[in-house]
Amino acid sequence: MALINRISRLFKADLHAVLDKIEEPEVLLKQAIREMEMDITSNEQELKHLTEQKKELKQLQQNISDKIKKLAEEMELCFQTENKDLAKSLVRRQLEAKRYYEFLQQQQQRRNEVIESLTLRITENMTRLQSMQQKLEMLPTQHATTDYINPSDATNFNISDDEIEIAFLQAQKLRQTS
Repeated sequence: MALINRISRLFKADLHAVLDKIEEPEVLLKQAIREMEMDITSNEQELKHLTEQKKELKQLQQNISDKIKKLAEEMELCFQTENKDLAKSLVRRQLEAKRYYEFLQQQQQRRNEVIESLTLRITENMTRLQSMQQKLEMLPTQHATTDYINPSDATNFNISDDEIEIAFLQAQKLRQTS
């Protein structure tokens, strides 16, 4: 069984090597850059949406906090007038408001954690994107150094017999004068 696994890995490795040679690195890199840019854009939109939700939650928390204070004032008035039934009703509403306020705090904390995580992911992806863009910029330079002779320019290197004869005569004349 181990022999079969090793042989299958060998074939897979050879297949991957062939595919690597067939694939054009520049095209693959451009595609990876496009995908990374789309991912960053998507993450930035999500971050913007979460930030807006966070602001809305903060405003809602402020409204609930104001309501809790108002209920406390109304309860104080009920206690001064000894209206226990109304005071109990206000206590219930105050407890509900406090629970809702705590729920909003938890939601706010979750949003903060997601925003922090998303911001970190965007930063990492931006770094990777810059690295990929630098690699893409270097690819044409690498091709230029390795493929410096254009096959269509090869005709420029052909030397005619007349050029050889003229160069020979010039070289012979230089030797005679020296």
